[in-house]
Amino acid sequence: MANILMVTQRYPFPTDRGDKVRVFNIAEQFAKHHSIICLNFSESKPIKEQPKVFKATYHCKKSQLKMIFDMCVALLSFMPLQVAKFKSKKMNKMALEIIEKHNIDIVYGFHIRSLPVLKEIRKKYPNIKIIGDYTDTMGLYITRMKQFTKSFFLKTVLFFEKPRVEKYEKDNVDICNEIWLISEQDINYHPEWQQNFSKFRRVSNGVSKDLLLELNREKENKIVFVGFMGVESIEALKWFLEEVDPILKTNLSNYSLELVGKGTPKSFANYLKQFPHVVIKGFVEDLKDVYRNAKVCIAPMVFVAGQQNKVLEAMMAGVPVVATSFANGGIKAEHNKEILIADSPQEFSKKIQMIFEDSLTANQLAQEAQLFVLKQFQWENVPVKF
Repeated sequence: MANILMVTQRYPFPTDRGDKVRVFNIAEQFAKHHSIICLNFSESKPIKEQPKVFKATYHCKKSQLKMIFDMCVALLSFMPLQVAKFKSKKMNKMALEIIEKHNIDIVYGFHIRSLPVLKEIRKKYPNIKIIGDYTDTMGLYITRMKQFTKSFFLKTVLFFEKPRVEKYEKDNVDICNEIWLISEQDINYHPEWQQNFSKFRRVSNGVSKDLLLELNREKENKIVFVGFMGVESIEALKWFLEEVDPILKTNLSNYSLELVGKGTPKSFANYLKQFPHVVIKGFVEDLKDVYRNAKVCIAPMVFVAGQQNKVLEAMMAGVPVVATSFANGGIKAEHNKEILIADSPQEFSKKIQMIFEDSLTANQLAQEAQLFVLKQFQWENVPVKF
């Protein structure tokens, strides 16, 4: 048994967004074999800590005002703004103290935002094993976001952030013994990484078997979208509502679109008021309640990297998924067998209509999707032997 320090940006519970889902489930797998200590940023103490997973938890407070200040200072350097936001001398000091106090053998750092801490640890402990869980290649994510966002302000920020992020995630590979990424497309994004290819490891997300539902069940005329309402979700939903929905309405009637996920900004909620068939559900603790009577799950992502939990979870629950190529990029489900892929408004509408009208095809698709996820995407596949 090893003592593992997990360095994260947020306390990973409740699992109400993708980054928390990944960190918490990896921690659960680690905890089956090792003793886990968690160090994270927080403005306040978490609502509910998880002592069964974490032997001890440490919180480094950093205010939003200090985060904004540090990002402004970073404009004068070549540090990525998102890294500067979470950079902290106090966090570095706490990490070194925890290593001494708990006799840490292995350090796991989530995202490139943890690299400043990992760098300080490497300086003092040159022989300690460090795992850098990049998860997604941020250069790929920003490239796609920059291409599709309509916001001039965001495009401007991303114009300056992209070269910073790409240089940072390439230059700091040597800090870590292993780099974990979520998909092959992320591993292959930087040609320079091929020189240290043995250091990179694909560690996919998993899906809880608790989401398994019977396939032959009564369903409502309900379309669902599940995900944290960040910029990628908002851009995806705007594309769907403005481009796909008008076409769909000419072929289908009496359907609803249910949006499930934390963090809906007030401006987006106001935007959605023009669509009376759209229901904002917010955060739902048990997603089985969402999927049980849903006819189809959509993932109309116009820019993403890595793997989409929303797609994997719907598949596990036996809900047919209609997605763009971007949403399926890190999953590699087979089109027309395990998932339906559509990148134009016309095709996206057509695939949804098919699910509504052809229950046999919908059930076959759902069955194949369940089998695919059960075989390929289980948290038990996370490496735990070191």
